[in-house]
Amino acid sequence: MDRLMTDVMGLTKKEEFDQLVSVLDKAGEAILKNPNQWNGCIDALSDDIRRNTIPLIWIASFRAQIPEENPVKGTIAIVEALIVQGEYNKQLTGRKKAMDKWRVLLHRYSELCREMKMFRRGLYYVRLALDKFQPSPNHLTPAHVDYLMLSMKGCMPHLALPIINTPIFEVEPKTTGVNATDFMLYYYYSGLVLISQKQWALCLKMLECAMSIVAYGTSAIMVEAYKLYLLVGIIAKGRFLPIPKRASGAMERIGKQLTQEYMDFASACEGKDHGRINKLLQEFGEVFEKDNLLPLVEEAQVSVVRHTISGLTKVYVTLTLDDMADEVQLPAEKVQEMLVAMIADGGITAKINRA
Repeated sequence: MDRLMTDVMGLTKKEEFDQLVSVLDKAGEAILKNPNQWNGCIDALSDDIRRNTIPLIWIASFRAQIPEENPVKGTIAIVEALIVQGEYNKQLTGRKKAMDKWRVLLHRYSELCREMKMFRRGLYYVRLALDKFQPSPNHLTPAHVDYLMLSMKGCMPHLALPIINTPIFEVEPKTTGVNATDFMLYYYYSGLVLISQKQWALCLKMLECAMSIVAYGTSAIMVEAYKLYLLVGIIAKGRFLPIPKRASGAMERIGKQLTQEYMDFASACEGKDHGRINKLLQEFGEVFEKDNLLPLVEEAQVSVVRHTISGLTKVYVTLTLDDMADEVQLPAEKVQEMLVAMIADGGITAKINRA
């Protein structure tokens, strides 16, 4: 216990810090074997959080791996106290191992808030962590990812827009603890937030960034980002968007195999082949639904139909609903419903003669 209570701010030599890390790792192993025994240790460290920031982060990160009867009084309370009272500049900065532990603990806190549906509380404290942790407004931190995730899961994506609209110029793992997964997730989650707000152009840029990190293998995050990229490309630009040139080379090699259904659908949409679009929706409907992307797929289909109808109104002075329905391979009632909506929102200039 006495070694754990060492004032970390006084550890100026790397050897001293490495010795403390060794002690903390051994303590972590003991926690995993008997977690309840260490509650007293956590309480003792919490008496002076500023002095014991690193030991408390280390012990709490091990303790958080074990199911808790009451996380609100356990991990959630510890992390919130660390966010408010922790000493980051003198204890964490430049110490990658400590940063990694804090990153893991902060992500676990956000997961618990999500599981317990404590979204507003989680957003409040994660935003505090982001502001406290960030060397400048343009640095990416692990807290960015947690804030975006909680805002989406809590059905408050608009709260994430100020963060997304602040450009990221600095990605410094040694300074903030951010890693490659955080980088990809930040831009992927940003894309999801922007989809909910129908900000298609900026969404495409964010998704492109999610695929741009250098990697030897294809990340699942990159693959999911490309699925969104294809669908948003149809909605925003009406065309099939290939894998971006600055994307990881692994995406070119493997990504196409993992997104074939979406590529086929996007290709049919670009060609305005409504018969094939309907066929692919039936054929791959379960895949789209399993990926939770069926609503976006359907929105892409509606976008293609709207563009087709708009084109027809520019070519023909008068056209029957049945002819339009044949063109887009949809029931006449559905076409009439879309026509009314397009006229109402100014998408086309036309009128419907019901006679």
